[in-house]
This record gives sequence, C-alpha cells and structure tokens, in this order.
Amino acid sequence: MDGTTLAYIAGGLCIAWGIAHLAATRMVIADFEPLLPFNRRTITMAWIGGGLTLVFIGVLVARVARGAAPGDASVVTVYHVCAGMLFASAVLMLLTASRTPILAMKICPAIQTAAAVLLLFAAA
Repeated sequence: MDGTTLAYIAGGLCIAWGIAHLAATRMVIADFEPLLPFNRRTITMAWIGGGLTLVFIGVLVARVARGAAPGDASVVTVYHVCAGMLFASAVLMLLTASRTPILAMKICPAIQTAAAVLLLFAAA
C-alpha cells in the first residue's frame, strides 16, 4: 500500500473515532454520575476536546494527503507531528482513563496507536 492510502486510512480512523467520541459524550458523562455541576462541565469539556482533536488530526492528515506529492518534506512533517500527538495521547490514556470501566476509554489507546503507526509508515 502506498503512503497516501495509509494516510487516508489513518485520517479516516481518527475522524471516525473522533465523531464516535463526540456522539457518546452524554453516555460517558452519565457513567460518571452523580457529579457536581463543575465536575460534569469539566469532564464534558475534556471529552469533547478529545473528540475534536481526533477529528482535527484526521481532517489535517486527509487534506495534506490529498494535496501534496509523496515524500514532500511538509507532508512528512505533518504525518510525524500528528503521529507524535496520537502516541502522546495514547500513553496518557493508558496511564489514566483506560483504567476506568468505560470500554471506549480502554480501546482508545489502541486506535490512536494504530493511526499513529499508519502515519509513520505513510511518511516512510
């Protein structure tokens, strides 16, 4: 598979997981109830921020993959930076949120790591 295809798969994975993340916000917050209003808003903000970050990374990767020549230094940089962000987020999730009983939080590090690895292969 060529790098552009791998990048599209990684970007699509991020977009799909980000949208799923956003769609599940109410259900995830409900799993934490009872919460004080301040805590509910804080968890909601963090959950939505995570979903938006994934969608942003996916859109950025897909846009760069669509418009640039393979091997272009700017394309490689975007893929590397996005992969780094996904790895950092996956490690953070492994150390914190994946220890909760919420299934989405348990599989999120694997999805982010898979997308990051695809981007590293796309950059090669």
